[in-house]
Amino acid sequence: MLRSERMNYRIVWHLVGQEGRFLDEGCLEDAYEDYSEAAVALNQWLAAYVEAGRSEDGSHWIARRSSDADLALRIWICQADTAPDEHAARVESLLR
Repeated sequence: MLRSERMNYRIVWHLVGQEGRFLDEGCLEDAYEDYSEAAVALNQWLAAYVEAGRSEDGSHWIARRSSDADLALRIWICQADTAPDEHAARVESLLR
């Protein structure tokens, strides 16, 4: 694959409260050049959390400041060219 044909990725997070209630969302950076670069950045970011790991179905990561925290981050690595509403619909289906 030529460098100009590579896909860019971004790290998207959702802050959720009790019972998975959506509170906020954002991105870590504009885009990473490839998936592995995004994965390295995500692993570095997750190191600050006491509890961090993959979801049961493996579709995203979950991070909490403590085991009894009411708040959690749900984090995805997405293709940067994914339309925001397409990403939102995909995430919504996972959170049900």
